[in-house]
Amino acid sequence: MSRVAVVGAGWAGLAAAAELARAGRPVDVYEAARQAGGRARRVELDGGPLDNGQHILLGAYRETLRMIALVGGDESRLLLRLPLELAYPGRFALRAFRALPAPLHLLAGLMAAQGLSVQDKLAAVRFITGLAVRGFRVDPDVSVGALLDRHRQPDQVRRYLWEPLCVAALNTEARAASAQVFASVLQDAFMRRRSDSDLLIPRADLSGVFPDLALAYLEARGTRLRLGVSVTRLANEGAGMIVECPASRETYAAAICAVPPARASAIIDWGGRDAGSVKRQLDAFDYEPIVTCYLRYPASVRLARPMIGLQGPVGQWAFDRGALGGEAGLVAVVVSAAGQLRGLPAPEMATTIDTELRQLMPDLPAAQSHRVITEKRATFRCSPGLERPVPRTPMPGLFLAGDHLTPGYPATLEGAVRSGVAAARAASRAAAPS
Repeated sequence: MSRVAVVGAGWAGLAAAAELARAGRPVDVYEAARQAGGRARRVELDGGPLDNGQHILLGAYRETLRMIALVGGDESRLLLRLPLELAYPGRFALRAFRALPAPLHLLAGLMAAQGLSVQDKLAAVRFITGLAVRGFRVDPDVSVGALLDRHRQPDQVRRYLWEPLCVAALNTEARAASAQVFASVLQDAFMRRRSDSDLLIPRADLSGVFPDLALAYLEARGTRLRLGVSVTRLANEGAGMIVECPASRETYAAAICAVPPARASAIIDWGGRDAGSVKRQLDAFDYEPIVTCYLRYPASVRLARPMIGLQGPVGQWAFDRGALGGEAGLVAVVVSAAGQLRGLPAPEMATTIDTELRQLMPDLPAAQSHRVITEKRATFRCSPGLERPVPRTPMPGLFLAGDHLTPGYPATLEGAVRSGVAAARAASRAAAPS
């Protein structure tokens, strides 16, 4: 018996299954929903496809890009690659220098940034170089806000650079976010290769970028895909890993649980094993929502760039879906760490965001329609000193995957894929005949 079960078909679970299939390991995939992709998937709204949230990838997401290529995806068709550019029209603009190697491309971009004084620019350079001198280690871990205070970052630099990057990457406000995780993101994005800081914006819907391709790849290799099948119990009863569903019970050499922490805690039956610390870690996560507001304008409407920063207080980043190969006139506005919007009716939220767009585009025609999508538990709250589980559990044959596992990394698609690959390699070793 060498078959492995993967429970959960989000990006972590699909990455795990694809890695197992690549290695020739037979695998079954269970997913409670009838559609794969988890929190990064296509949804059908108003008769057409949209995403359940607007996502950005980075050039540093090497495992994600490798996995997309493995299942047959073409990056140039699926993703628009742009050099790092942060633009708040009329207020601030930073563009990395494509001709320079890392980290000079960022440092030169900082010194040429619009909207900052010379003193502001020098302070920003001191901040990033100071982190580099310390190997991007923050010990003890503190909040990003405290780290910025320590490095005396000016208000303009905080408002238009570090705090937006923190919220976008960690989905946690700077006053509550882990400085160590933020430092790790800065190191990955800016210090190794120039292309690592490139913004990769999906041209296709999120299911088309990876989940659909992964399902086809797995099916072609004999994987049993059990979509719409909910797993109610995972246990090891001596003969192997037991996967129980309402209408079935099967035994596997190993199992990967690639579902959110609360769900994993609920379905894993530790059977008295010394796993209290793992369960406590799973139960201790707090969560942050992400809101995506889609506003449909006449097809002639274009933003100044495919992605622009808004001046708030609600909207953060606006994406021109028409410029990204989607519907002309459709604008997606993202609100990360959106806890302050809980309870706000969708029409009021859409009206507020429309007003913010009009600050930049006074002649903007009336919106024809709107749709607000809220992922209430989009990511875990990336707090300082947060204890996180590791893929290998105290239960023989059981491994965990998900964006909450990758050490030192926030809840991103790359974190999910990395964890899935790590869990697959460990499970494959465990399932190998002795």
